[in-house]
Amino acid sequence: MGLSMAQHLDFAVSTLANFNKAGKFEMVQDKENYEYIQILTEKKIRFSGGTSIKRTVNLDPQGNARYKPLFFATDQTAVRQGLKQIDVPWAAGDASWGWDINEVALQSEPEEYVDLMLDRREAAMLDMSEVIEGAFWNGQASAADTEKPFGIDYWLPLRDNASTGEGFDAQTIRYTGGTTATIAGGIDAAVETNWRPWAATYTAVDNLLLKRLRKAFIKAIFIRPPAFHKPTGDGPAVGPTAKLYCGSDEYIALQELMDLRDDNTRPQEVMGGVLARSSNILTVNQFEVMSIPFLDTASFAPFRFIDWSKLKPFVHRTRWMVETGPKEDKDSHTGLIVHRDFLHNTLVENRRRCGFTIHTVTS
Repeated sequence: MGLSMAQHLDFAVSTLANFNKAGKFEMVQDKENYEYIQILTEKKIRFSGGTSIKRTVNLDPQGNARYKPLFFATDQTAVRQGLKQIDVPWAAGDASWGWDINEVALQSEPEEYVDLMLDRREAAMLDMSEVIEGAFWNGQASAADTEKPFGIDYWLPLRDNASTGEGFDAQTIRYTGGTTATIAGGIDAAVETNWRPWAATYTAVDNLLLKRLRKAFIKAIFIRPPAFHKPTGDGPAVGPTAKLYCGSDEYIALQELMDLRDDNTRPQEVMGGVLARSSNILTVNQFEVMSIPFLDTASFAPFRFIDWSKLKPFVHRTRWMVETGPKEDKDSHTGLIVHRDFLHNTLVENRRRCGFTIHTVTS
């Protein structure tokens, strides 16, 4: 095409800014779905400023309401320090892609140059989705890992080793590097019992699992009392995008359990709460069940219920999916590089309301 490097840069800048479409070639992806990045894209909350997001939560009721004698009752007012600060830092990441101007010289038509740029960008966006999705479902390497965002194991940990009960007592975060901790968002769940989410165990996908799921839905969905003034931004008891997530083996086992009980092949009635709709979607207590590829290899086969209105994905107002470039590759005088940067994390202000986990017994 006989273009100078400056002309290549001008053309690439104009093309990437004005051609917001998919590339020409089929893109083979490794995972069948990317639920977290989908939620992050659609339901994200935008913040700006500071090196972290801070929120205040009251974990200790004051105990200042009572019945009293009708006359000359002695006043009793306690003042407790129940306020704790949640501190969630930004997680920074980027995706990049590039091409060589010699590749351009080998294209017979200008449209092929455009397809080359767009397909390299699509490939980088798929890589980015894989990294963000994996960080959420797989978790951090250790408590000292400040680069990755807080994932599902961080906010909704499993029960302690060998525990077979159920209740609001999940406190131990298991990191992928083999270490454990109890501090989430700057608050120690080993000390603050109201900072522990619901968790239970199961041994097989059977009726006992269904009972534990139903009980968890009862216990972990809170309805505010009428006299309670809701905090700013507080939504309904459960959000519209809440779902139950599991690996594909657990999903299939749940389907098979449904088939065993579906004697009359009436999909709206089987199991009393697990339904098979026309689109073959399973639901438990009217909540959709979804298979997550990253949970296929998760330890202890967890079922994870997430209310995305309480477990909140957030992004930086001015540093989310910011594309810079193209610019000349510092390592190659014929190379052009583009970067896309992102700052994000997840925020939970009430671990009792954001969801629950039911898993096999830990060891």
